[in-house]
This record gives sequence, C-alpha cells and structure tokens, in this order.
Amino acid sequence: YKIFYASPIMILVLQVLTVASGSIPLYLIAKDILKRPVWVLLIVLLYLMYPAVEYNSIADFHPDHIYIPLSLWAFFFVYKRRYWLSVLFIGLGAMAKEPLLLGASFFGVYLVIAKKRYLEGLSSAIFFFLFFLFVVFYIEPALDPYLKGQYANIIQTENFVHLNLMNNPHLFLKGISNGLMRKMLFFFFLLSPFAFLPLLSWKEFLPAVPLFAIPFLSANPAHSNIESQYTAGIIAPIFVSFIYFLARINKKSGEGYVTAIFSLVIILVFTFHIAKSPSPLSINFWSPRWSETWNYNVYKSGEHEKVIKEIINYIPVGRNKAVVAQTNTNYSRLAHRDKYHSFPYNWEEADYILLDVNKPLMIGDHVDEKAYMEELWKIKQSPDFRLDFEKNGVMLFKRVALQK
Repeated sequence: YKIFYASPIMILVLQVLTVASGSIPLYLIAKDILKRPVWVLLIVLLYLMYPAVEYNSIADFHPDHIYIPLSLWAFFFVYKRRYWLSVLFIGLGAMAKEPLLLGASFFGVYLVIAKKRYLEGLSSAIFFFLFFLFVVFYIEPALDPYLKGQYANIIQTENFVHLNLMNNPHLFLKGISNGLMRKMLFFFFLLSPFAFLPLLSWKEFLPAVPLFAIPFLSANPAHSNIESQYTAGIIAPIFVSFIYFLARINKKSGEGYVTAIFSLVIILVFTFHIAKSPSPLSINFWSPRWSETWNYNVYKSGEHEKVIKEIINYIPVGRNKAVVAQTNTNYSRLAHRDKYHSFPYNWEEADYILLDVNKPLMIGDHVDEKAYMEELWKIKQSPDFRLDFEKNGVMLFKRVALQK
C-alpha cells in the first residue's frame, strides 16, 4: 500500500483482486466435477459477471469479501477429502465478521449431512456457533461499554443489540415484517439468475442458510441491500450447489440437458448484469437516471474534487493530528494518522473536521440530512472550533487551540 500507491484506490484494487481470485478454486471445483472445459469456462465467466460478486468487489471496503475466495477453497478441500483443511479455510474467512461465523457453523452441518464427517462437522459446527455467541455477548460488549448489560437480539440490528426479545416479542415480529418486499427481492435477486436451481442441491447450499435468514429476520434494511457486502457468505454456496446440480443432471439426463440449463442461466445472469450491476456493461453505468450511485459521473474528478484536495492541503500530514471527515470524502492525506474518524463520531476530540455539504450528507455509513445538519450546527456553535476555510460547500474546521 505505502510502496506502490498510498491511496484508498489501492485498497479497492486489492479488494477486487481478492474477490476475483475466487475464480481459481471455483475453476478447480468445476474442472474436477464437470470435466468439460467449455462448462468450466462458463462457470468462471458466470462468477465474474454475477452482480453480487461485483458489488462485493467495489461497494466500499469491507472485510467480508475475504470470505468469498476462502469459502470456495473450503469447498474445494472438501471435494479433495481434506476436511480439516476445509474447516481451517472456512474459519479463517469467517473471522472477517461475526455473522459469517454462523455460515462456518452451517458448513460443519454440511460436512455431517453431505459427507458423513461427524468429527470434523460436529466439532466445527459447535465451535463456530459458540465462537459467534462469545463474540456477540463478550467481545463486542468489552469493546463498546454501551453494549454491557444489554439484552442481545443477535439478528435484528446492525450491532446485534437494542431489542429485548424476551420482553418485547412483538418488536421481533414487527422487525420481520419491516421491509418484507425488499427482503423478498433480496432472495429473488440472488437466486433467480440461476433459476433457483442451487436450491435443488440443498446440501451444498446449507452454509448459505443463516446468511439468508439474517436479512429476512432483520429489522435493519441494510441487511437486505443487494448492492452490499451482506451477500458475501451466500456466493460460494450458490455456485458450488449449481455445479453439483449440473453434475447430477449430466449423469441422469445427459449433456443436452446441461447445455440447455447453461444457456438459460447465461441469459439470466447476463440480463441481471445489464440491468443491475456496477459494470460498464450495465445500464447502471451509463444512465444517471437508472442509478445515481454507479453511473460513470461518480468516477469523474472535476472542479469540486480539486477544491477538496486544495482544502485538504491545509491539514498537516503529521500522524498525531486527529481528523474527522464524512465517510464519502476519503484521501490518503486524511487517513494516514493515528486518529481518523468518520463524521460525526469523536468530532469533539478532533483537531480538524472536514465536511462537504455538496455530497450526500453522511452520518457514519448512511445518509441522514437532519442528523448531519444538527451536528454541523453544534460544531459551528462550539467555542473550541473555528471555520478555517470554506469553498464550494467544502468546510474545514480547526481547533481554536491550534491557532495560538
């Protein structure tokens, strides 16, 4: 990162390469199971064109994406009957984020049901489930004092807290019904490109079950966002299940049926790719009316970006200066320091606060214009900060003590 190109762009490039590397174990699985080179090539192309794979590559930077190639390697090692190695790889991937530990736990269930590997399967299923509970009930509360003493509803909020399920079961049911159509579209968007055929190879699909359950049961609409990292734990089971399904059809009905299924799935995946992906082949990329987030204009660096860079140069490079900036304004000059927070968190302790009201008004990782303006008003009223520079809606606040 520091040697080649010290920029957030380098992090995204590494993320894209990591997700794309999932095509290697997928290729090896398809080569061993499907055998025909053209079918293997088609599987890899479907992986690279699948919208969920592309969104995991480029929709911000998240640790979840590491789970995709590692879970595919885990399935490969299962095929090679190296079961403990498969448990190691699925476990390493699940360390990225706590919900993925549930996927690893169900991977153990898959080993028991599909492969009759009771020792490896049961021990890993129990271990990862207990590890998940340990993270949610002990590690996270230890890191965040606010979580101590809270009743944990581990599926309905971003931080797995806030709702007391035992005392308020109606809130749990309300959470399920919240955004139900969006949740159904989440399920449809992920499986309809494959004509729902992975469900017919249900044993290989088992590791995806808890990752589908969380968005459905969750009260947080972010969990059912198809343009997010919340699909990471579902991708490998979908592709592996599809491969096993094709192998079964080939054995039972012949190559003609497999060719027909491939033709249908290619059409479906390509249609979804055009309609709903961040790719330059998608309508999203070319039409701002179709997508405000993924059209080509957002990749341009115009006059406004020049203003931001100009103002950022007023912030010292020193790592000991604390900076707070809104999430959608990321530059290496801001990030390369010991204390760097997303607005509005810890702005009272900052030395510099960088805001841009001409971009979506981000509070943490979501847009909230009301909360944003309330925090901005507090900063303007604070005797500890002074507006040091303002141009084209870009504002730089500096701690008064630094003026002396």
